[in-house]
Amino acid sequence: TVNFNGKDYKDRSLRVLVKCGTLSKALTVTQKAVPAPQVGRKLRFMTLNQKIRGNEAIAKMITDLDIDYVAVQEIDMFTDRNNFNQLDSLKKYTGYAGYFCKTIDYGGGQYGIGILSKKEALNTRYVNLTGPESRKLFIAEYDDFVIASTHYTILASESSMCKYHLESAQITVEELSKYPDKPIVLGGDFNTETDKDRAGTFGEIMKMMDLLTDPKVCTYPNVNSDLLIDFLFFKRDERFPFRTT
Repeated sequence: TVNFNGKDYKDRSLRVLVKCGTLSKALTVTQKAVPAPQVGRKLRFMTLNQKIRGNEAIAKMITDLDIDYVAVQEIDMFTDRNNFNQLDSLKKYTGYAGYFCKTIDYGGGQYGIGILSKKEALNTRYVNLTGPESRKLFIAEYDDFVIASTHYTILASESSMCKYHLESAQITVEELSKYPDKPIVLGGDFNTETDKDRAGTFGEIMKMMDLLTDPKVCTYPNVNSDLLIDFLFFKRDERFPFRTT
């Protein structure tokens, strides 16, 4: 049973991190006409490794917590283990807009990552990351915000995995740097720990982003968690002082 805000959610396979922040300063841009976020507007972000569930219980948790943007990992689409569209299921039960990015073909269907949000995105795109298996960075752009979802590789030796993660982090930073005029949140399952990888993956990402995740909160395994491998990041921007609550 997972408990949030005094409510129990009986799905042991769930891995979730939630952050609530307030944009305390409006956006002022002279080069581009970008709509300014409402001053003081509270936004809630979630990164969710939903472990190929895509069910009503997970959707209820998202809506109960009043999440604005969700970076989702491990979505099945008509596979032999889950013969239904899990993203459509989450969209149906949350009432949110939803976007899917296939990473691999699996079991006669597709498997990948996605993004859920309370409003429609202007556009979405993906970028290939490195590793022995297909992994991607999935980006959704909104009129006043950008959110990205990812799931870094794990099918490699420890030394090779560090190399792939660093290369993927460099790609991530390069791609997210293409949105200089908008605040950005990056969420995902990075399959690595900050205490083991500060100079690599996280050092690279934190050149442009702040880590929002509480390092004392563990997310893996799903029961009796003792590792933290799921993270939320926010792009540093002096125009957008960010406060977590």
